Amino acid sequence: MEFGQIENPENFFHQLGLLHDTRIESFKWVPPERKVLINIDNLNSNFLDLPEYEGLMPATLAFINVGKMLIGIDPTEEHLNIFELETRSSTTFIKVIINFSPGGKIEFTCESIEVHETKSL
Repeated sequence: MEFGQIENPENFFHQLGLLHDTRIESFKWVPPERKVLINIDNLNSNFLDLPEYEGLMPATLAFINVGKMLIGIDPTEEHLNIFELETRSSTTFIKVIINFSPGGKIEFTCESIEVHETKSL
């Protein structure tokens, strides 16, 4: 796994099973930088108990130059688990759609996406 800027977000997230069953540990909006930081428990959660599982890999997803954000989640939920994280790239921005289980959604656009290894959450 290479860390840093994700060159092909659609391919990156599809290879990780759209981050299905990944738990969000924290979500941070940094207004002056127009950045969203999402700490997740394990990039490999989709493959848990399967031969493809490569082990625990906590990470931080950094979404750069965020715009047009819509948040529809229940803040009383004890845990926020990703059902799927999809991206759609255009020539000017990346649309990010994060659907949660059992329900809820966050949608926004960004200029780029980075992934950083998180040593411990």
